[in-house]
Amino acid sequence: MEEKNEFNKQLIKMQDWSEELNNQIPQIHESFIKLDSIVEKALESNKPDDILTKAYFLFIHSLKELKGTGRNITALSEFFYVRYVLKYLEKHLGIKFKTQHPKKRKSVYFIASINKNKIFLSSDISIKDAGISKMPDIFVGIKKDEKSIYPIAIFEIKLHQSKKKISNLITRFLNYQDDLKQNKSNLWNEGLPYFIWLYQNYARYEGQNFDEEFLQFRKSIKNSWLLVNEITKWTSDKYENYIKCYNKDSKVPNGSINTILKEIAKKIQNF
Repeated sequence: MEEKNEFNKQLIKMQDWSEELNNQIPQIHESFIKLDSIVEKALESNKPDDILTKAYFLFIHSLKELKGTGRNITALSEFFYVRYVLKYLEKHLGIKFKTQHPKKRKSVYFIASINKNKIFLSSDISIKDAGISKMPDIFVGIKKDEKSIYPIAIFEIKLHQSKKKISNLITRFLNYQDDLKQNKSNLWNEGLPYFIWLYQNYARYEGQNFDEEFLQFRKSIKNSWLLVNEITKWTSDKYENYIKCYNKDSKVPNGSINTILKEIAKKIQNF
């Protein structure tokens, strides 16, 4: 009890400190509100992937113009997609996520209540209660009690990478799959969760081709979804792309991130 009270005191101090800084420099908080409005716009669009991707690359372009390079800012793509997944589930499940501050961790996660269960959403933290030691870009699960989390979906968001890095990513997914199979504390009733790879490929026009790797992912990872945004042209005056969405068995006509999230929402409702 004493340890919990001390943690709460530290949390209040951090919140007070953050609020004080926001009052001193409100532009930072206001900037994130504006970035969030892009996610809201995508939520109302029938082409959300286009909006999220264009927003990311416009940000990179602006950084290049203002500081000389847009490198090492890939976490921004995760920002847009984490916020999109969170807001999509809130809208379509009629829920509201609240921020949770776990002990001895710098990262936070999000919790929402539905049908006497709790939906758990996190980014870049290990989910040991679900048997996951690695840190997925996005994790969605159902928290049945204080000791176990039932995994619903695991996302990895990647920009253009080398064949070796893609091979490593597929191995990472296989490790997720093996970890979850071996974790007997989970409440399996529908097999494994959805494994989702969101891939932004903006070098296809340079002769790169990853069709073999995409096929390997779909064949080797059970319950897999693959969303590829092929950016075929990106210049100062022109942007061309097309979206390809696959489940394990085949290409999904007119598929998008919403196609995948619709399945996830259904799985949560039926849990």
